[in-house]
Amino acid sequence: MLRTGTFDLVVLDDYLADVTSEEILRHLQKMPVSTPVLLMQTGVVTQEEAARYARLGARSFVSKGQPMRIAAVVRDHLSAAAPLPRGA
Repeated sequence: MLRTGTFDLVVLDDYLADVTSEEILRHLQKMPVSTPVLLMQTGVVTQEEAARYARLGARSFVSKGQPMRIAAVVRDHLSAAAPLPRGA
C-alpha cells in the first residue's frame, strides 16, 4: 500500500506482529514523498527511543492510552500542508 499511493499522515503502531516500526520507518525514508509519521506507543517514550524514531522520520509520539491526544495530533497533522517531495 505504501508503494502505490501518497498519504497525508502515517499512523504507526510501535507493536506490530510481523514487522518492526523501525523497519516501516526505514521503508518510508526511501519513498519520494516525505509523509509525517505519528508513532503510537504502548508505554512512555524514552528520550533515547524518541531520538532514534525521530532520526528515522517519526514526527510525533503518542501513548495509545490517550485517545483525545491522538485525535488532536492527527487533526494538527491533517490541517497542515500536503506532503512535500523529500528534501523540499
